[in-house]
Amino acid sequence: MDRKTNSCRPRRSRERGSFLTPQDRRQIDRRLSAMLALLEGGEGALMFDGEPLNSSTRRLLVSSLRRQLEVTKALAKEKFTPKKYRRMR
Repeated sequence: MDRKTNSCRPRRSRERGSFLTPQDRRQIDRRLSAMLALLEGGEGALMFDGEPLNSSTRRLLVSSLRRQLEVTKALAKEKFTPKKYRRMR
C-alpha cells in the first residue's frame, strides 16, 4: 500500500509516466540501506575531505541516492517491459 494515500494503486512517477509499485519501493529501500552500509563501512562515518559529514549533508546524500535509484528503476521498467504489456498512451 502507498503510505501517503493508503491506496493499493501504485504511485505514478514523474519520469516518463512509468509506475513504481510498492514492491519496487521496498526494493529501492533495501538497495539504499545496503549502499549506505557500504559507505559507512570501515570507520562508521562518511567522510568528506577528512571530516565526518554533518546530519544535513547526510540527509541530502540519502535523498539524492534514493531519487537516483527511483529514476533508474523507472527507466529500466520502461525500457525492459515488452510492448504488449505497456499501457496505451
